[in-house]
Amino acid sequence: DAWLEASNFPRQLWDLTSDELEKLREEGRVQKQARAGKKGWGLVRINVRAPEQVVFACLQDFQRYPSMISAIRAAEVHRAAGSAVRCSYRITKLWLEVPTVHQVEPTQGRVTFDIDPAATGLVLREASGFWQVRSNRGNPVESRVVFRVFAHASDLMPNWLVEYGARKCLKRATAWLKPYAEQLWTMQRRTER
Repeated sequence: DAWLEASNFPRQLWDLTSDELEKLREEGRVQKQARAGKKGWGLVRINVRAPEQVVFACLQDFQRYPSMISAIRAAEVHRAAGSAVRCSYRITKLWLEVPTVHQVEPTQGRVTFDIDPAATGLVLREASGFWQVRSNRGNPVESRVVFRVFAHASDLMPNWLVEYGARKCLKRATAWLKPYAEQLWTMQRRTER
């Protein structure tokens, strides 16, 4: 849909080649990214062997992110108002603070995130994106997940840290979901027996 293909997102990242589609089918994951100076875009598509509601529950459990995502060292949920949730995350070994506003949209299977506009922007001038979860049409206990992000590092961020983020952060931000959701689904099935 148009929301997924926003105008500020490079088209070459959105479209998958036949090789990338094959990789997604065989390996369950495709990651693409582009960078221009201190701005970067990333797209990850993941197949998860767990129902949509299990995957979505993981994505909106913000308080537990530090136990799920290795790059997040601490999470504090400040307040929730309707579908908006304000959080502060401490990320990486440097404990950089990233104040974030999430929008939880259950009917769309979407969790969005944006840097809190009230933040100082010492780490990131701008960052936004989303997780989108859909059931696999052919298998209701499998989900297809899209993660898309745009980030613009602060001018105060040293180039070496921007380079590090470009190389490492996209994978670290997404690699946790598949094993975590699949393990949670396995445990839920065991307790139902």
